[in-house]
Amino acid sequence: MLEGLNYKQNEDTDQIIFYDDIKTANHELLNYYYPIDVENKLINCILTGNTNEARDLYNNIIDVNFRKFKINNMLARCLYYDILAT
Repeated sequence: MLEGLNYKQNEDTDQIIFYDDIKTANHELLNYYYPIDVENKLINCILTGNTNEARDLYNNIIDVNFRKFKINNMLARCLYYDILAT
């Protein structure tokens, strides 16, 4: 039941939601792109003051997740907090 409420909130739909639709949607993409090597590169760029490369890495993370994978709102929120924790 909580999956349905969470899905409805994140997908912003007024339609009836069937459990099979949630299962299918959740299996399409269960994660986002933010590998540890990219996180470490981003940390090193920030520590060394290399703002141009840090900006390029960040933009690439955003492009891959939102343009290529088209992550949902829930995963976007998780990605956001992971980047903040970096």
